[in-house]
Amino acid sequence: MKTPSPLIKAFFIILISCFSIAASAQVTTPGPSDPSVPSGNIQQYICNGGQILLKSSTVASQYLWYKKNSSGTMVLVQSGASNSYTEAASPATAAGAGYYTYALVTENATGCLSDMSTPYNVFVLPPITPVIAGPTAVCASTTANPTSITLTATPVNDANYSYTYQWKRNGVALPGATSATYTGTETAAGSVTYTVDVSYSSTFTPATCTVTATQTITVNPIPATPTIQWN
Repeated sequence: MKTPSPLIKAFFIILISCFSIAASAQVTTPGPSDPSVPSGNIQQYICNGGQILLKSSTVASQYLWYKKNSSGTMVLVQSGASNSYTEAASPATAAGAGYYTYALVTENATGCLSDMSTPYNVFVLPPITPVIAGPTAVCASTTANPTSITLTATPVNDANYSYTYQWKRNGVALPGATSATYTGTETAAGSVTYTVDVSYSSTFTPATCTVTATQTITVNPIPATPTIQWN
């Protein structure tokens, strides 16, 4: 059998090294790993900033946890005696909205490996940052001179996500104030804080995530009622 030339050997060594580097980089690739998961095949839903927690009830000596990368390859992300895998939704991992796919292989005491488990799919909902549009200072309202405050929270409903709202005044929920816009009055001078809890979910997920926006309003006193006298 003819021995490969040194040039050919060098070529294969470089090629193998490139694959090794690429495989190593795939393990640490952040963000959603599996955009191809169909929406009806999700086992777990996570709010942005939450935590992905996977656990196996199978008894084994070793657990090999895999995660699918953006190229569609299952990459080993954890191995050892722990039957659970935790991935915090942080900028380095699951901060991005999207789908993540995991699988598990177990090893028994004799060193034999199981088949890979059925894929386990997780969907991380996107973050939203609601904003309240409205005045930051108003005049106190009176019967003769009513002054209303109109506050509007965004985002509003769109085709992809549905939203619900609950307005609060100084931390107390306002009955019936459950739309994107709230209109009210303030009769006493001082400072008042309005907040709105915005809960949102996708059209196909049972998970609901809630975030809060705050607006502090200064209520300025009105001048005393003037009098007219004959001089």
